[in-house]
Amino acid sequence: MSTPQDLNDLTKIFIRFRTKKYAISTDIEKAFLHIGLDEKDRDFTRLFWLSDTDNSSSTLTTYRFKSILFGATSSPFILNATLLKHLDACNTNVSAMMKNDLYVDNILSSLKNEDDAAKYSTDLAKQHNVCEKETFVKILGLKWDTVKDTITVQKVDLFDIELPNITKREILKQASRIYDPLGLLNPVSVRAKFLMQTLWEQKYGWDELLPLEIQTT
Repeated sequence: MSTPQDLNDLTKIFIRFRTKKYAISTDIEKAFLHIGLDEKDRDFTRLFWLSDTDNSSSTLTTYRFKSILFGATSSPFILNATLLKHLDACNTNVSAMMKNDLYVDNILSSLKNEDDAAKYSTDLAKQHNVCEKETFVKILGLKWDTVKDTITVQKVDLFDIELPNITKREILKQASRIYDPLGLLNPVSVRAKFLMQTLWEQKYGWDELLPLEIQTT
């Protein structure tokens, strides 16, 4: 049975981020590692590792994670629930805005004037000198130029394999590298979807070399 989405809508966050004059991007560093696992739950993360990594015959040592795992299916939900609990406890205008603008360990907000932006930053940070000094900042997988105030998709060198080694699996692999949450590249990336549809209709195998007329399309 499906359940309602726990995370905020990514498209709405991006749109709100572009609506006002002053934009703020926040990334919670090592967010997952800051949430501890209850003692009784740690056995579920048990793993074995060589006591001597240079000797494959050495005895195995048992380890357990003490914090939630990055990449586990349940981790984003646990992180989201934890952050929302802390934001609810703060009960301020800033915390209410952050709840709306939160996505996993990122927060994207925009404010209408400099005073509001300064107050937001002051209420958000408990220490000074934590601002990002780079011109280009990653925001939810995209690249934000803080000087020109433009957002671009990360550059991907597609189809960098040599002919005639292209298969259906390779086409899907390369096309899946495009991260475009707002669908801005759909007029271009949809061509790969049409090609995959054609390959399915013509019943090509995943690792079957495709005819040259298809590879050079």
